[in-house]
Order: sequence, then C-alpha cells, then structure tokens
Amino acid sequence: MVLGTWGIAGPYSADNQPCGYGAVDETAARAVLDAAWVRGIRQVDTTSSYGGGEGWSRLRAWEELSGERFQLTIKVGRPLVDGRPVSRLDLPSIGAEIADARATFGRSPHVVLIKDPTLAWFMTDAEATWSQLQCLEPRATLGVATHLHEARDHLSSTNGRRIAQIEYHGINRRAAARTAANLSGKGWSVWAMQPLAYGFLARDGDQQRQAFGADDWRVRLSPESCAGFARHAAAFHAGFAFGQTTYTKAAVALAFVLSDPHVDRVVVGPKAPSQFDDVDAALVLCQDDEFVDRCHALRTGPEGVWRGAA
Repeated sequence: MVLGTWGIAGPYSADNQPCGYGAVDETAARAVLDAAWVRGIRQVDTTSSYGGGEGWSRLRAWEELSGERFQLTIKVGRPLVDGRPVSRLDLPSIGAEIADARATFGRSPHVVLIKDPTLAWFMTDAEATWSQLQCLEPRATLGVATHLHEARDHLSSTNGRRIAQIEYHGINRRAAARTAANLSGKGWSVWAMQPLAYGFLARDGDQQRQAFGADDWRVRLSPESCAGFARHAAAFHAGFAFGQTTYTKAAVALAFVLSDPHVDRVVVGPKAPSQFDDVDAALVLCQDDEFVDRCHALRTGPEGVWRGAA
C-alpha cells in the first residue's frame, strides 16, 4: 500500500472554485499519517500542488514531529501557477520541482513520476524526458502517473525500474485491467490509484452526493456526472451480495483492485484514521479464493455473484 496525501492536504481554491478534497485540519492529517505508519506503510505519494502547497507542509511537519521518514514518491510536471496546477513538462521546470522537494524534505525523492502528461508526450517525449531525468536523479525510480489508458500502447518494455501509476477501480475495471496486464507484461511496476473511484464506490450514490462539502472539488461535478458515477458503481457492486456479508463497499472496492495479480501497489487516500479499517478488511478479503475468482470474472466477464460472509 502507498499513502496518497491528496485527502489530507486540506482545501484550496482557484478562481473561486474548490480544487481540493475538502477540509481536514492539521491534527486530523497527522492522525492519518500516524495510522499509516503504524500499519507499516512506508511509501507516501505527494505533489507540490496538493492543498495549494499545504500538503507538503503538513507532511514535513509530521516528519519533524515524529522523527520518522517516509519514502517519497513525488509527482512532477503540474506545479501551481497563480494558484492552479498547470502542465510544465520541460526539464528545467521538473528540475525546479525536484529541487523544491529536496529543500522541503531534506532528501531526494525515492520515486519521481511525471504527472498527467498528454498522449502526445507519450508518443514523442517520454523516453527523452526519463533519460534526462535519470541523469538528474540517478538513484530515483522514474515513471508516470496517468489517467490515459491508451498511453499503454506507447510505452516500451522496461527492465523493471519504471513505475506506471494508473487509475484503476471497479468502474473502469475492463480498461484498467487490460492496461495493468499490458504494462506488467512489458516489465512495468503497476500502481493503482483512485481505487474508490473518487469516493463513488464507497457508499450509495445519494449518500455520496450529500457527503461533498462546499470546499470539495467534487461539488463542481454536474448532477448528471454524479448520477453516472453512481449508476456504474451500483452495477459494479451488484456483483457482490451485500446482504450476506459484513464487508463495507469501500473494503470490497479496495480488495477488487488488490486482487489483480498485475497490480503491485495500491495508492489509498484516507481523510481519517478510521478509513484504514476498510484497508485492513480489504487485505483480509483478498485471501478469500471465491472472492478473488469473482473479481477475475468481473474483469473479464459478468458470470457469478460473490456471496461470502466475513
């Protein structure tokens, strides 16, 4: 597991529009970092833009207070410009972000991922960027964080020292599973992000809509978009008989991604320590052979319903 810090970075806005995941005070953020460390999570996923920069400050403060150090995975290529993330994929800009990370945390990052590049970048600039970046950070593992599943067709085979962080959850399961298998076969380490589909797989659609605060970017989603997410989430969860299981929907959604043998790590972004209960349950659930078989069927075909009980 990798701890994503978008949820605990705090709210921020640009052009009077919410851009973060809503209010989480610094005490609560520290409690999440404490809970992750206690569970043995040692890799943290962060970028300079989370919380309008507050995410880095909170992580640094926790490390100073606790005396512990996470392995840093930083995403570069979308720094804050005038309060809003903007694509900056040239080497000087990327180098400036890495230098900022070194200055903030007092060490070099363990992993550097290019964040959300365009499809054209994969086709023309990816290999050159990684080659130049490896000279800048020779000890770091490099890779990309992308929501574009079609990018898999433009990534070459690697020697195992490249990471592809992809959006993978029960809603986009068919495309994500193909991407994970394709990249794993090429030697990439596959990290799954957004396993709860921006929270829509964690609870019923009407409950999800009510859960968004006014400072949460998801309030900008149209009612039609929310309804679409909710409809696809319901279709995914229909493959599991919740009347006969005590597992939460969030735990099932996490376990679904964890059960894919082509996924090496899953990035989770809890906003409260209690949400780690779903992570713990998901790890147990992945040991249920019938559940794992059902997950495989959902990635490849609609057969069967899982009816196991906790």
